Amino acid sequence: TDLVLGSSDQGTSGAPVVFQGPTNGGTAVLNRNDNSSTANVIDASASYLTLADLSLTGGYEGLNILGGPTGLQMLNSNIYANAANGVNAAATPAAVVGLYIAGSQIDNNGGNGLLINFNGGGTSYSATLVNDQVFGNALYGLDTNAPNVTVQGGLYYSNQNGIYVSSATDLVTGAAIYGNSQIGLSVYYGQASHNTVYSNGGDGIDAYSGAVISS
Repeated sequence: TDLVLGSSDQGTSGAPVVFQGPTNGGTAVLNRNDNSSTANVIDASASYLTLADLSLTGGYEGLNILGGPTGLQMLNSNIYANAANGVNAAATPAAVVGLYIAGSQIDNNGGNGLLINFNGGGTSYSATLVNDQVFGNALYGLDTNAPNVTVQGGLYYSNQNGIYVSSATDLVTGAAIYGNSQIGLSVYYGQASHNTVYSNGGDGIDAYSGAVISS
């Protein structure tokens, strides 16, 4: 069954609940071993929850975010070989606030590496992605239409498309985006600055009305 982390599992802003894998070279693998559409590795709706040094694989969604949690973190983890998305923050109708994913590897999933979509949660929605490696995913490395999504650094490569952002308050900065089979970086609205974009199969950067691109 899915590992379900709900309201009874949540912490507080000063004392988050932490699921900690090994930091001494070992590996904590959560393998769902079932990629049918109702089988996810983790279903998380708990606020102030930190998942660290874990590997999530073998499910439909790797990390499936539900119910609009606040302060959910994924740190130094590997989310790979799931049938759909590595991280899915699209199903919840409420605002996801303070989602933070850092130092993680999200690769070889059958959909997007990260799908962070706005479904009526309001402008309080926010997510920050820091120095992640996102590669080998069948669709986008990152696909988001949510507001207040910030990408800081990281590598986005060998996906079908690298990064797509489409809100005026989104920011992509300091990322390396290369070797994607189609478009490297698509900015419909929002800002992109100080990125390195090269050797993509289609356009390196697609900038639409409302986009601000700077070197």
